[in-house]
Amino acid sequence: MKKDVLRLWVEDLETTDARQGHGYLAQTTTDYIGTEPSVEYCCLGRLCAIAVKAGVIQPPTWIDARGLDTTVAVYGENDYGEPETAVLPDVVRRWAGLDEPDPILDDGDPDLPIRASELNDTYDKTFREIARFIRDKFDIH
Repeated sequence: MKKDVLRLWVEDLETTDARQGHGYLAQTTTDYIGTEPSVEYCCLGRLCAIAVKAGVIQPPTWIDARGLDTTVAVYGENDYGEPETAVLPDVVRRWAGLDEPDPILDDGDPDLPIRASELNDTYDKTFREIARFIRDKFDIH
């Protein structure tokens, strides 16, 4: 792991005013008919946004989500060359020094490790709460 990159991620999660979304790295939503779409991010999408800002990857392309009235961000590809919309693309994972595209952040119960996306999507943890898990897991202080 690269603590300097993970520290940027933690600091972003603790201070961002970005809207939190679920299921995708980033997606557009419209709250009301006639309003401009806004972007919602999952915690992994925030790391992708940092990678864009750092010049590691290009800004995302946006594709229509099948059957949904939204578009989703593609920040890169996985190891198989497929567009990645839900977990870290390989280049971002390597840049952050992570072993997996959806890192385990809570392994207190070895029979039930909890990944970043699960904290975000299933357990409905806020960005700030997820930042605490990252700090604890990777000893970022």
